[in-house]
Amino acid sequence: MNQNLNLVLIGWPLTCSPFVLEATTNLAYPINWSPAAVPLQLINNHNSTVIPANEAMKYFRVKLP
Repeated sequence: MNQNLNLVLIGWPLTCSPFVLEATTNLAYPINWSPAAVPLQLINNHNSTVIPANEAMKYFRVKLP
């Protein structure tokens, strides 16, 4: 079985707390953002998550709640 091992790293500095990562599958108005259901890690003093590139298309943003 051939697997796509490409990954996308999303991160923002720790100094941006309490910002949260949100996601949506469509940028058509009205945009429905929701909390991104991804595990967060601390990588190089950044809140980060690693997402497989072969998942369904999503758009992300970091927002102050």
